[in-house]
Amino acid sequence: MLKPEMTKSEIERDLQGKGNFVQIDHLNRFLKDHPLSMDTKKFIFLKLASLYESSKLFGETAKAYDNAASISLTFAEKIKHYTKAAESYARLGAFDRIDEAMRKAMS
Repeated sequence: MLKPEMTKSEIERDLQGKGNFVQIDHLNRFLKDHPLSMDTKKFIFLKLASLYESSKLFGETAKAYDNAASISLTFAEKIKHYTKAAESYARLGAFDRIDEAMRKAMS
């Protein structure tokens, strides 16, 4: 089970061998139930984005990238994650959300 004091590699090791949906469930509960550092939160949002994308859940992928971007510190990271959110919205066909994500990336 995931604990707040775990490192990124320990989190990866704990999730190893579990299916995508089990990993998604564990990570979402971990985010909800524990106060975490910004770095750990960003790591989890990016891990969730990857899991959602491989499961073809592009709306959730975009939300995870948007969450990662909102807590990123550097502008380069923010731009990268908002752009990935826009790409996910494009794959979903949510063209109105693409504009919103790209506006965030450019601001």
